[in-house]
Amino acid sequence: MERLANIPSGERFAQAASPAPAVAAADLPLSELAGWGGYPRVSGRERRGEDLERITRDAVLTRGLGRSYGDSSLPPPGPCVVAGSPLADRVLAFDAERGIVRAEAGLALMHLNRLFLSRGWFTPVTPGTHYVTLGGMVAADVHGKNHHAVGCFGEHVRSLRMRVADGRVLECFAPRSAAWGSPATCSRSSSRWSASRRRGSGRRASRCPTCTPRWSA
Repeated sequence: MERLANIPSGERFAQAASPAPAVAAADLPLSELAGWGGYPRVSGRERRGEDLERITRDAVLTRGLGRSYGDSSLPPPGPCVVAGSPLADRVLAFDAERGIVRAEAGLALMHLNRLFLSRGWFTPVTPGTHYVTLGGMVAADVHGKNHHAVGCFGEHVRSLRMRVADGRVLECFAPRSAAWGSPATCSRSSSRWSASRRRGSGRRASRCPTCTPRWSA
């Protein structure tokens, strides 16, 4: 069973999502959206909220902090609805013994680092900026300078809860294994990853009997 870490009470931790209904598409203002670099730029209607399942119901895609290259976080031309995830940014649970975090997809890597670096934990894979969301890191399958050793971020994701193109919300789990035990529940509105433990100047993985450090997000 998971044990929650001692997160300061001022943090948005495991609170219930807002029950307010999603804003209708016609009531959303038309705005200009762009990714990293500012080009291309397209018009779209961005709907933000704390309940990702609710705000993604008629959205063509979900975007986080807009740091992806090219047009991967942009809708097709036209007044399409885009779900904005940054308000869905809660840490839901943390297993301090195994280094497994369950968090919402809109949680920014910078906030995750602020919470856990001082506790001796760090993500196994980190891109060149911390101004990205967990959902964006999963969607882009980001990698860092240790790519040759630990692979991409997706290799450390235990499970996801996500909406697919036909509108269904699916639970996707990693295969069960002796190393991991039962799969954790991760999602776009909640996601789990595991971190590596830092000891002095070195770094080691959380307690896992595999040859490479394993984390999930």
